[in-house]
Amino acid sequence: MTRVPNNPRARALALRLAALLAVALPLSARPAAALLVADRIADRLLGQPDCFSAAPNNPAPPVGGLGPSGLNYPYAAAIDPGSGRLYLADTANHRVLSWPGASGFRLGQAADLVIGQPDFVSNTALVTPTAASLNNPIGLAVDDAGRLYVADQLNHRILAFDAPAATDRVADRVYGQQGSFTTREANRGGPSAASLSGPRGVAVLGSQWVVIADTDNQRVLLYPGAAVTATAVIGQPDFFTTALDAASASTLREPAALALLGQDHLFVADLGNHRVLRFAAPFSGDAAADQVFGQADFFGDSPNRSPDPFFPLDPAANSLWSPAGLALDAQGALLVADSDNFRVLAYENALSLGNGPAASAVFGQPSFTSGLENNGGLSAASLSWTNGVTVDAAGSVYVADSGNHRLLAYDVSPSAACELIYLPFIARP
Repeated sequence: MTRVPNNPRARALALRLAALLAVALPLSARPAAALLVADRIADRLLGQPDCFSAAPNNPAPPVGGLGPSGLNYPYAAAIDPGSGRLYLADTANHRVLSWPGASGFRLGQAADLVIGQPDFVSNTALVTPTAASLNNPIGLAVDDAGRLYVADQLNHRILAFDAPAATDRVADRVYGQQGSFTTREANRGGPSAASLSGPRGVAVLGSQWVVIADTDNQRVLLYPGAAVTATAVIGQPDFFTTALDAASASTLREPAALALLGQDHLFVADLGNHRVLRFAAPFSGDAAADQVFGQADFFGDSPNRSPDPFFPLDPAANSLWSPAGLALDAQGALLVADSDNFRVLAYENALSLGNGPAASAVFGQPSFTSGLENNGGLSAASLSWTNGVTVDAAGSVYVADSGNHRLLAYDVSPSAACELIYLPFIARP
């Protein structure tokens, strides 16, 4: 027999669950080419003990405190394509946490690995960095061989760890500091093919290419193989220019995230221009974008396509406001963490769309035209400052819900959402 529980907290959770299920997208309403995820309500999460909490490093002292389960403004996630191991940039704690598998983690599970700190109870950003320290890690990528790349933003570098899941907690290569693990200058030695300033994103193409979003230099750099000096630049006319020019097909303003579809397509989250650009054949010299998302053309640069950039319009299915994260799934869908609209947009069959297309699905909001933080209240269906998104091999979607200090997982298999775990619906004798 089932019944509504008498416990006040359980009853409140039951009512929230009913409301959440009411906004879930029914199977019959989905387009034929929809994402594989069952609904727009998260099924699992990390960083919080339940779906209605949002404290940093939860549980907080004196009950808990900094440890392997809590998060403080997690910014990006990445999944090892071979092992399925999950990595998460726990940005304000100056560390990267890792779990054995993205697809199998339990709600609130503790990490089994930490990078950037000596243990799970430290969160210091060293004044003088080392090959084992981090300062505001903000972007992640894992290649086919399991190598981890970390955008160590405030140390103005990218660190590469060749065997992070085994015994390697010390970086093996550094990009942006001319080979030094103990310096942290922005554009050390001056802007060049070997310098970086506030990098936020990194992507890898097997062992062939490393691509870095050199955010404060308004450019994207391309590195062949294991080289730490770039051989090509996008967003600037050369390696020594860091100009901030008007929006066009060949300029960038605060590029924040990257996604690769083979060697033929590079997607760039051009955060400051409130758009995503796609470059065809980027490794063959294509430095002019071929497609734009979030703006009507390559010259638009206002949040939510607003006539007055200081007074943004409400969001729409074809607009963006500070996109900060990107992912591509096996079905050819582009997912965009639309940070200041507190949502994630999905564009089905992205390559086939023209310029300024409308998204086909939205996470975190009940509609394409709403953009409230934690819309409807903090729950498994709400988001706050979405900065990172990734997809696993099965098609499950993972969102770094930074403002709520958690990582949400939207699974392929249908689920009534993670709240159900805490509802004692079954009457016991």
